Amino acid sequence: PHGEAVAIGMAVVNGISEKAGISPKGSTQRIINVLIKNGLPVSMKTTLNELAPIMKRDKKNFNGKLSVVFLKKIGEASIHTMTADEFSAMEVQ
Repeated sequence: PHGEAVAIGMAVVNGISEKAGISPKGSTQRIINVLIKNGLPVSMKTTLNELAPIMKRDKKNFNGKLSVVFLKKIGEASIHTMTADEFSAMEVQ
């Protein structure tokens, strides 16, 4: 369950980051391929908007802000601080 949530998060968050031009084109598919090869899930039936109330309670939430990890490239991450609402809004961009 936790590892599966992490796998889904990696795929979903990188997909959003790639659409926003933060992560390199094709990086999401590379991540998905590795996760599937290792028998891990890569998607969820719920939306980020539906998860926003839960994300607001996450341990990485500090003073109403989330620390979201985006890949600059495979092996190099950057941390972006934003509200859960800002993050969930990225899903629809």
